[in-house]
Amino acid sequence: MLTISDLVDRINCYLSMQLERFSPQKHLYPVLDYVVMNGGKRLRPLLVYRTSDCLGLNLETSDAIACAIELVHCYSLAHDDLPAMDNAKMRRGKPSCHIKFDEASAILSGDALIPLAFKLINEIETHSIETKSVMLDKFSDCIGGEGLVAGQMLDLKILQQKNTHEQLERIYDLKTGCLFVAAMYIPALVKRCNISQLQNIEKIAIYLGRIFQIKDDLLDIESHATNTGKPSGLDKAKYTLPKIIVLVETRKIYASYIDKIKFLLEATFKSATPLLELVEMINTRTY
Repeated sequence: MLTISDLVDRINCYLSMQLERFSPQKHLYPVLDYVVMNGGKRLRPLLVYRTSDCLGLNLETSDAIACAIELVHCYSLAHDDLPAMDNAKMRRGKPSCHIKFDEASAILSGDALIPLAFKLINEIETHSIETKSVMLDKFSDCIGGEGLVAGQMLDLKILQQKNTHEQLERIYDLKTGCLFVAAMYIPALVKRCNISQLQNIEKIAIYLGRIFQIKDDLLDIESHATNTGKPSGLDKAKYTLPKIIVLVETRKIYASYIDKIKFLLEATFKSATPLLELVEMINTRTY
């Protein structure tokens, strides 16, 4: 089993290779390279690889899934930073895409990366046409208007009204959890997991999305830009979980999700060690 560091190097090489197809486009390629090859944690690809390790899925198939999901994640960050959305001028310690280039370039990066992501998913070998169809449907649901994009819209609306704990979790589930679902569910479909396993995997992914987002909220309060790569306090105008139910209760909820994840991992996989390692990485991250 490859180490986390080896897997990050692997996905970076695969992403770079996929972007090469745009190299003749002298105006577009530098933008895409800036958006994708920007030193991210590559958590979603790691989730693909570690799920695949638990399922016994080969690395080559995992590469395509991991790359497709990371391309979607990268474009979503470029769009999140736009003035019409989060209006963030810095991302991972560097100027946001629309600052480095312009707003149109940041928008067009998504127009290029989303079709490439679907192309990669469509090229994955499956045991039947039906599985391919289910896989594409799931990917579409997770990244589109029933998943990530719906979460982004709700996240914008949260600025205008006070939300409940349950409403905020819904945003976490859509904006963050849905990509985590894709990262775990698609390898499980390729591996022909049964319905019970698929249901557990979706629950695990949703809980992982919640702990990741809650950790983000806590880091936004407690960390400095030197740790997070972006200015702290960006969420001060938003109703984050710590603001709704205070820090002590937020940490209790966070711990309960960790327990649920560990229980479901042990119930779903013969050996959950690779994914437990990733849970610990999320739990202890400082940026």
